[in-house]
Amino acid sequence: MTNEEAPENTNPRSWGKLERPGVRRKLIHELARGEKTQMQLAREYGVVNSSITEFKQRHTDRIAEVAQALEDEFAGLWVAQKVDRLDQLQDLYEAADAGDLDRIRAKVDILRKAAEELGQIPQRTTIVQAQPLEVRLVGVDTEQL
Repeated sequence: MTNEEAPENTNPRSWGKLERPGVRRKLIHELARGEKTQMQLAREYGVVNSSITEFKQRHTDRIAEVAQALEDEFAGLWVAQKVDRLDQLQDLYEAADAGDLDRIRAKVDILRKAAEELGQIPQRTTIVQAQPLEVRLVGVDTEQL
């Protein structure tokens, strides 16, 4: 079962507040650190213990990935991984013929912004010179050139 798949008997719409993006990432990191019990996490997140258990089952791979790289603040975020963004871009490209182009452009823009935020796209800079450039050649007789 991958990170995004759910057990067959679980409806994604019923996953509730634990699947909100900010909450999901935080809970994945807390489960990876293993500093709190599931009961403590259930109380903290305002859910029953079985919700934490089901969440843990749905995100087993991602929790393991984060646990291996706890020092990495971006662990567990697929958008922080260049390969994952390229995979998403490929999917968007293949869906472009049948899809809503404005929505696809918006998704591509979000992926580009994530790459820029991670420093994986060099910043474009423009040099503007307000004054003329003066070059002096010391020790060279320009008349001889």
